[in-house]
Amino acid sequence: MGKMNLTIFSRLVIAYSAILLLVAGMSGYTITQLNRLNRITHSILAIEYPTVDLGKKLIDSILSQMRYERKYLITKDKAFYDQFRILEKEFSEDLKKIIPLVYNPQKAGLIDNVKRLHSQYLLLFYKEVDIIKNGKIYSPSKYREEKEGLVDQITRCLERLITLSQVTINEKMKRSEEIGSKAVRAIVIMSALFLFLGITLSFFITRSINRPLSQLKQKTKRIAEGDFERPLDISSPPEIGELARAFNSMCQKLRELDDMKSDFMSHISHELRIPLTSIKEADGLLLDGVGGHLTDKQRRLLGIIKEESDRLIKSVDDLLDLSKMEAGMMRYNFKRSDLVPLIDQVVAEIEPLAESKKIGLSIEVEDNLPHPNIDKEWILQVLRNLLSNALKFTPEGGGIRLYARVNRSRSKDSLIEVSVTDTGPGISKENIVKIFNKFQQIRDQSTPIKGTGLGISIAKHVVDAHGGNLWVESEPNKGSTFIFTLPF
Repeated sequence: MGKMNLTIFSRLVIAYSAILLLVAGMSGYTITQLNRLNRITHSILAIEYPTVDLGKKLIDSILSQMRYERKYLITKDKAFYDQFRILEKEFSEDLKKIIPLVYNPQKAGLIDNVKRLHSQYLLLFYKEVDIIKNGKIYSPSKYREEKEGLVDQITRCLERLITLSQVTINEKMKRSEEIGSKAVRAIVIMSALFLFLGITLSFFITRSINRPLSQLKQKTKRIAEGDFERPLDISSPPEIGELARAFNSMCQKLRELDDMKSDFMSHISHELRIPLTSIKEADGLLLDGVGGHLTDKQRRLLGIIKEESDRLIKSVDDLLDLSKMEAGMMRYNFKRSDLVPLIDQVVAEIEPLAESKKIGLSIEVEDNLPHPNIDKEWILQVLRNLLSNALKFTPEGGGIRLYARVNRSRSKDSLIEVSVTDTGPGISKENIVKIFNKFQQIRDQSTPIKGTGLGISIAKHVVDAHGGNLWVESEPNKGSTFIFTLPF
């Protein structure tokens, strides 16, 4: 079965759809639980609490009726009778209010009992009132005992109703707590699951996009360094796969152009070296007086020709050497050698030029420096290129420092580290990347500097061939430090 090759858009749609479906499910569950809690809360607030309040109010009302009817029977004061009638009416109205709130058969039976007992109580009271009004003789204690018994039964029924409502409230509160706890646990679990799923999906989608982009980034860096080999093999996502194929096509074209350029430079270098050598030899013969006596002016002009011929031949030799290095055809003669004589030789070569520019030279070499396995001539060339480069860009009155030591902290292997520091204009961060490219001279444009821009590039190739590394540390207006390492 073939590998799924979804586009970035499709991956994002699938991931977001999955997350939205889960969120919708959690929302539905949460809404259901909230509705249950809402129904329970509504029943407590709209039914149970009003039932308790009305039950207490009915108890107060029946007790008040009993007090006022006693006062009336004793004093025969019509005000007490009227107050009793008001309480009777309020009791009946409250009883009507409580009836719709009662849904339990047990509670409904209690209300029916209260209604029946209250009617009997009223019947006895009004019968006693009629007896008093007609002046008949009766036993008040008998009526009082019957009424007190009825009121006591009414009170007990209402208290039982209140107790049942309070029990129902407690049960519903407990049930709402259980529902709330379950809902919270479920929401926490689902939230953790969604978070995990979201992070996982984001990780894999980001990884599926970031990995090929990182490969493109690394390939871009290698191209910037002149490495056009190893084409990119990216098939997914399709959009980046298509970009990779276009990138490979561009890389192939650049490789062909670079090969053409290298071949051209190699050919031109060979073609230039022969006539330049002839010019140099002819100039030497003339300076030796083969063509006759020379005036001072003629000798000075021939000296300029000789100087420029030497510089051009040096540039051609650098081009030829660089072409061989890039083609992997340069041969090195490695053997254990002492770096100190090489450093002394290069310092001796550039010391006169440094003195003429009033530039201070500081040389520090660690004692008992190990002898690395090197090609002496090429390491001499590296030192020469780095010190010459420092001399070019250090202003008059500045300083150059060469420091050689053993560095055991940069890697598992012990390395000899040689650094050349100048007090020149420095190099900006964006130009540090370019400094090792061919024909690159990062410099202050107000100061014309002669050179082809090949010295640092050649030094880099040589150090790499020795298994070391060459890099630069610099900031604008703070000078530069070129550092190279050699294993031993």
